[in-house]
Amino acid sequence: MKRLLLALLLAVMAIPAQAQLSRLSFGQYKISSISPRSLRSVDGAVQVQVRNDTTSFTMSNIRGIVYRNGTPFVQGYASDVNVNSGNNLITVPGNVSLCPGISLWSVLGCIVGFDIDEFTVDVAMTVTMADGSSRQLVKRGLNVGEVVRNRLRR
Repeated sequence: MKRLLLALLLAVMAIPAQAQLSRLSFGQYKISSISPRSLRSVDGAVQVQVRNDTTSFTMSNIRGIVYRNGTPFVQGYASDVNVNSGNNLITVPGNVSLCPGISLWSVLGCIVGFDIDEFTVDVAMTVTMADGSSRQLVKRGLNVGEVVRNRLRR
């Protein structure tokens, strides 16, 4: 679940970058907290270094689903996130839970032979700019392996 939480929250941060906010870049990231809520759900947070060379904005109503080989695997949401202009260390808190039909055994099976390229993610959010304008952003079918590798290269 730890890797899937990280992947989901990284995908959340990748959406504004792909939505023509080209002066937005990401640096180091790490899981800053993780705590089980039940056998099917964990709360956690990811810290991400963000350089925003444009206006401040807020991401809200953040939600996503991670698929394993096309089957819904985990779903999650994140709290609202403010991204100020300049260099920022941003914490993105959220929750991830297993999708219906996915058991804890399915997750444990991923630990042994984890292949990040088996996973894709759909992410949606509202981005509100400092001037008050907002838009709904949706990205479907993001390859989790590509998202993680792109973050590692920067």
